[in-house]
Amino acid sequence: MKELNNYLLLIAQFVLSIAASFAAGYLAPYYFYGILDQGTRLLVGLVFAFVVAMADLYFIVRFMLQAEGVIDLREMDKKRN
Repeated sequence: MKELNNYLLLIAQFVLSIAASFAAGYLAPYYFYGILDQGTRLLVGLVFAFVVAMADLYFIVRFMLQAEGVIDLREMDKKRN
């Protein structure tokens, strides 16, 4: 049950972070430059959401690989040093 909760929390965090980054990107041109054009605001919002989604996906994949035992982050840190 604890593992299921971890995955559900991971999915919820992913969706909320993308939604929040889209909202921030959508509102940023209006607050910073006074741009009212919907197309520009949508494009900036989508770019923000895409960048955050790619960063979150990196951490999600790393977490899942670590949870399934495919990678061991402690050994990787030892190899780097």
